[in-house]
Amino acid sequence: MTVAGVTAMAVGGGALLMTDNDASAARGSTKAAGWQAPMTINCPDVAVRLSSVPEQARPAVDGELAQLDSQVADAYRQLATGGAQADQKWVRTRVLDPLSSQRRGTLDRIAAEIERVSSRPQGMDALASCTVKKDDVAPASAAGSGSDAPSAPAASASAPAAGGQGQTGPRRSDFVDIRKVRPNVAEPRVRSDASRGTFKSRCGRNENKHFNPDNVIVAPGVSNGAHHMHDYVGNLETDAFSTNDDLATANTTCTNGDRSTHYWPVLRLRNGKIEADANLPGGGQDGNVGRILQPASVQLTFRGSPVGKVTAMPTFLRIITGDAKAFTNGTANANASWSCTGFENRQLKDKYPL
Repeated sequence: MTVAGVTAMAVGGGALLMTDNDASAARGSTKAAGWQAPMTINCPDVAVRLSSVPEQARPAVDGELAQLDSQVADAYRQLATGGAQADQKWVRTRVLDPLSSQRRGTLDRIAAEIERVSSRPQGMDALASCTVKKDDVAPASAAGSGSDAPSAPAASASAPAAGGQGQTGPRRSDFVDIRKVRPNVAEPRVRSDASRGTFKSRCGRNENKHFNPDNVIVAPGVSNGAHHMHDYVGNLETDAFSTNDDLATANTTCTNGDRSTHYWPVLRLRNGKIEADANLPGGGQDGNVGRILQPASVQLTFRGSPVGKVTAMPTFLRIITGDAKAFTNGTANANASWSCTGFENRQLKDKYPL
């Protein structure tokens, strides 16, 4: 497995680059156990609706948005306790109604914070209600077989069942031969004033095992704000409670002194073995099971722009990509994509390449 990150901006001194291809498992993609098929809680994305929060209100609003994430995570834990009794009435009264009530209170506080410095946002009440959808997945034993595609492993008796992830997995239809994908990315025409250079930050493969389930961009100040474990390279002080001063003075794993933070959700091998985080937040407590895999290589490449000059990043710039609700939203905003070396003009957003 190889992790690669690319940006078209040069790093200014002490710049902070944080990358995360899946912002929060709690925001629409976590699956709960206790059902014949896993379930997804789907809530309106409040952050998308709040596209112009006044700067004075931003810290308080960010804190409330993080609370919305925590509320959905709690609802998943409640959903997982339902078992056989979790019919539609049980889901409505024990999961959705309490969640909507919590969200309504949080949305009211967000509106009040914005109203202190600007006009009150309208239509916030309509964002309180959530739904539960049964996921359309096949049992692992139904996965296709063949040498040209991996099959989902059968659930092991010793594998944790939290989150339903011990029973389901990728199916044969989730993979496609990259040679059969039509080119879908056009290279822009290079202008005469283009920035043609590139450089790499060599920051290792997280050999020092810097893991945590925080998300300092989406949920600063909230422990386990991502609800899944992250690999980190670069800045050694990164967690939910990192301040700009912490990051500016920390050591780094990068050989060129780059103190940026680079992170991504870990990949796991669901082999029935108990990982060290099996009973911890971001691990088994959030339905994430299996052995954490270390990347074979990590490439962090900064490329020039073919259409103009490059300017230095602002210090402490935050960058995040992907769609935490791609499972239910579709691929329109799924900025992360998959491809293979030599086929970079063929990108996949809803399949894995072979």
